[in-house]
Amino acid sequence: MTGGVAVALVFGLLLRPPAQENGLSMRCELSETEVEFGSPFSMTVTRSWPADWEAEPWDDRKLAPLHVVQQSSSQRQRDGIIEETRVFQAFAFELGDLPVAPAAFRAVPPQGSAIEAEVPSFQIQVRSSLGDATVEEVEFPELQEPRPAKLWWPPFVAVILGGAVLWIWSRRWRGPRSDGFVIRPEYRAFQRIERLRKQQPKPGAAHHHLRAFHDEASQVLRDYLHDQWDLASWQRTSEELLDAPATHQHVPTSSRATLERSLQRCDRARFSATFVEPSTSALLDDLFRFVQDTAASHGTDRSSEGAA
Repeated sequence: MTGGVAVALVFGLLLRPPAQENGLSMRCELSETEVEFGSPFSMTVTRSWPADWEAEPWDDRKLAPLHVVQQSSSQRQRDGIIEETRVFQAFAFELGDLPVAPAAFRAVPPQGSAIEAEVPSFQIQVRSSLGDATVEEVEFPELQEPRPAKLWWPPFVAVILGGAVLWIWSRRWRGPRSDGFVIRPEYRAFQRIERLRKQQPKPGAAHHHLRAFHDEASQVLRDYLHDQWDLASWQRTSEELLDAPATHQHVPTSSRATLERSLQRCDRARFSATFVEPSTSALLDDLFRFVQDTAASHGTDRSSEGAA
């Protein structure tokens, strides 16, 4: 405990912005700089401004890409300076070195325009809670090359070449175009699901291992929803996402039960202190089935739009 407090104090001094004569400042203090994926750590944000100034309202998005949950808030005034302290429980959901650049803090004096207080950026090392197991890359099937045109059909070949020339010429005048191979959302999701199969916690694994595994499964599912239909999956709770009109518009009725079951299992693993999951294979099977069914349906919709 004493070591954690010492780290928080030292790192808080490193994040403290330079003193300003007008009393406007904002600083962030962390309990630790090396954290586990999806595990909570403490973060304190302190803002100060003159009592006769109007400070901008607080917004949790200033601390993105960290996900924060406010635990307490207090405010006091001393020597004409208001000091506001907010304590958060923070989470990181990206592995590796995670840079955090808090947005500047602004306040408006009685006469004049807004003044900013710069907040130093910092970096957090996020490590996986599933251990150092080696994960093999999933290889995509090789693309089949088109069959060569039949040489005994010269007129047919000439028509194809003429159409290709016209298409290239028309594309040339449509403006910039994107080059390169783009991986479809379902292929990317299948690859990540296969990685999770190789990282499944063993029977009797600790609760924080199960929670981290389900957090990564939830990230796969929400990323797929965003990439496939541009749903705001990370800005909504599971209930809001299931009730959203866009979800009802894009996700087929036959797949909504699988989506709801998968989201609820991931939520229980994160928020329930007594969550017990004897097997994670069923969750991965649901994710695979949901991506497979919705990708096929989405492909059918695209074909219908093209025919129309």
